[in-house]
Amino acid sequence: MIDLSPEKRRNEAENMQAVPRRHRAYELVQYIYSCIRHKKDDSDDSLPGEIELCRKFSVSRGMAQRTIASLLKGGFIIRKPRKRGIFINPVMREKLPLSIGIAVGGNMNNAMDGNSAAALAGFCGYIAKNVTGTQYFKYLSCEEIENIENEVAMQGLDGLIWIFPEEDSRSAIDSLAANTFPSVAVFSPYIRSSVPFPEKNSFIFDYEKYGRLFALALLRQGIKSPMLYGYHEATFDAVKKVFAENSRRIPKENLLEKEEFFPDSAMARIIQGKADAVVVKGAYQRYNSIIRQFKSQPESRGIPLYLDYDAVTKKYRIDNPDLDIRFIDKTSTDERLFQCGEKAAEKLLELFRNPGTNFASRFFH
Repeated sequence: MIDLSPEKRRNEAENMQAVPRRHRAYELVQYIYSCIRHKKDDSDDSLPGEIELCRKFSVSRGMAQRTIASLLKGGFIIRKPRKRGIFINPVMREKLPLSIGIAVGGNMNNAMDGNSAAALAGFCGYIAKNVTGTQYFKYLSCEEIENIENEVAMQGLDGLIWIFPEEDSRSAIDSLAANTFPSVAVFSPYIRSSVPFPEKNSFIFDYEKYGRLFALALLRQGIKSPMLYGYHEATFDAVKKVFAENSRRIPKENLLEKEEFFPDSAMARIIQGKADAVVVKGAYQRYNSIIRQFKSQPESRGIPLYLDYDAVTKKYRIDNPDLDIRFIDKTSTDERLFQCGEKAAEKLLELFRNPGTNFASRFFH
């Protein structure tokens, strides 16, 4: 359990004011579960009592008493003869429900897109298959990144999966790791961060390896001078390097990293024969833009368009039979993220089994 700093403790009452009353009992229960699971001193099996729970969660004494009564009835906690307070029931310690927080995006309040949902599905599926007891997944609703430690502590969470954090989330991820709170972050394969990624507890898309793999795939299909549209600069560098190793040179004019709409100048280069394929990464806005350009320029119809493989891009090919739409491979981005979610769950369970530890950040592609 995270040991909040004095400054953060002063914010507890303010944070709790925003919590609807109907959620307080749940949070009291989760907090006591967390205290039981993370009690480091086995000689001290006492737990927070009514007064402390009332102060910490800004609840009535009646609610605290009802919560304690329900846990006593369930056998998770016990009372001892001639001793005041409540205590851990060692028999039930290993049978506690597992409570995992879910954070999405940069402010914990973002809606999920298909990619983030795929990563979460892989994560939850792996947990369900590999944890025999009850699991609770709690979506975190705090709006400020710096409050995430407060929230996981106040809700008594055992761990955290953070999907697609923004680049300004690094300090929060580093702080969670420094406090050895079991947490795993999965970074988006579309993030264009120039800020260093966290060194611990994170899964980061390997732009370089991905670039090398699809460069080799293009070369195997006889492509000599592709136009790359919408890729990360590390991917550009990897593709250029692989092509150079195979005596191929990609002009810098064929590298379009940040353009949201396919530029007319790029279309002109294709018509002039200065690109023999166009490889487009993600963002349906880019797909729509380039398909409109190709359909308006009959001279470009013979140039192959390589798209990411997924259900939407397959429909693009069906809807545009006059265009030569192809796929680099048969593994979609959603499938890659689903598999990454499974690996993130595996690492989180390792952190549960080895309290006080972290793992070095991993790459996926």
